[in-house]
Amino acid sequence: MKICFLTLAIFGLNAVHGQYYFNDIIATQQSISQYQLLRANKVKKIIATSYEEDNTPTVGFLLEQDLTMDGKRLITHSGILSGKKSVVTSFFELGKLKEHSQTAMA
Repeated sequence: MKICFLTLAIFGLNAVHGQYYFNDIIATQQSISQYQLLRANKVKKIIATSYEEDNTPTVGFLLEQDLTMDGKRLITHSGILSGKKSVVTSFFELGKLKEHSQTAMA
């Protein structure tokens, strides 16, 4: 029984470590890369459209990103009209991610 518990504990710790690695390292690097790409190409706004299998637009899909005029905030609006929406604000300083905040709305 102790061996079984120990084995499960080891696998559980590995899963937690993997999630930490993705959220804190990989996702941060992706955010910085996207921000730098937007700034380099002077993009101010992105509006995404989702399509169904039959190539019709998905009704109620929302994904927009706005880069502020000073280039220090990237604001992402996402969700669906019939469900939850979220706003993620990323603050940048000297080209690096400084702070990340998320707000969920019903």
